[in-house]
Amino acid sequence: MKNYVVLTPGDWPAQFYVRQAVYSSLYPNGKAKPKDDNPVEYVVHDQDHYLTLILHSTTHATGTSWTEEMQSIVPLMGPLHISINAREDICEVYHPFMKYLYEQLFPGCQLAKKPKPWRTTLLIEIIYGGWTIIRASAITSFSKCKLMQYGILLNLLDNYLPLVLIIYAISFKENKFDEYFKAVIRVWTMFYCFHRKHYDKAPLVWISKVGHWARNYNKLYKTLQKNISCTDEYPVENAHSVIRSQTNPSDECETISKKAKMIFTSKAELKNFKTAFTPPKTFSFTRNVLHALKVKAAQLIGNILKLTTETEGENTLRPN
Repeated sequence: MKNYVVLTPGDWPAQFYVRQAVYSSLYPNGKAKPKDDNPVEYVVHDQDHYLTLILHSTTHATGTSWTEEMQSIVPLMGPLHISINAREDICEVYHPFMKYLYEQLFPGCQLAKKPKPWRTTLLIEIIYGGWTIIRASAITSFSKCKLMQYGILLNLLDNYLPLVLIIYAISFKENKFDEYFKAVIRVWTMFYCFHRKHYDKAPLVWISKVGHWARNYNKLYKTLQKNISCTDEYPVENAHSVIRSQTNPSDECETISKKAKMIFTSKAELKNFKTAFTPPKTFSFTRNVLHALKVKAAQLIGNILKLTTETEGENTLRPN
């Protein structure tokens, strides 16, 4: 840690508390003196006890503080959590629209207020797939439409949906740094418009860090530019999910540690054991079924656009 920068991607608490620990190790009194010798006070939070535990854990058995090593830690907002929260926010903000389409696509089913992530992703994928079918004709037909409702739907269908679908799975995973950087700016704008707590700041912090490195630490910036996909918190989050599914909230630290070691050392054996006694899970949506759902979604979206203009009255500017 004295020779290398340690990037620590994570969700909001993971990067927030670590950042506060780094600040506290550098400025124990909560103050810093810039070049003009004017003291600048940092924001004091209510997590003092938590920060004390973090700083206590960064002390050697001999009592030597890890202040120098702490300066090498760089907390970052994880791309996986940006993507997950962006999709959840879209489903929550546009819930009436999403709920209507879901219930029309799957008769007899109702969309929960906070659906599971896989269901949210499936619905967004189907809706955007339907929009791509009618996009060209819809934009041409409504090119002179100035209705607020149409503008809101166009922004959702043509801006937000493709953004949340590609920011992690394509732009980040395929190591397209420039594309991912622009996507983070766009997703931060979306979070800001949604008044999303914490996430209206976290992407901006990431943008600021990368911009600072580009101006002052070109070698570090070039390394990140070529290897952006390495800053992925998915392996850790996946391990946490596996451990949580097979442990109890009342388990002590030592018990959790033993169970975790057992889970990952006997992973293949456990998989074979489960396969013998549980039926295999199959994906219930084939390509043909997904295509049919997207076609149906295209029809529903077209009907909504048509209904929106018809209910505005005679003075409303009609589509071409």
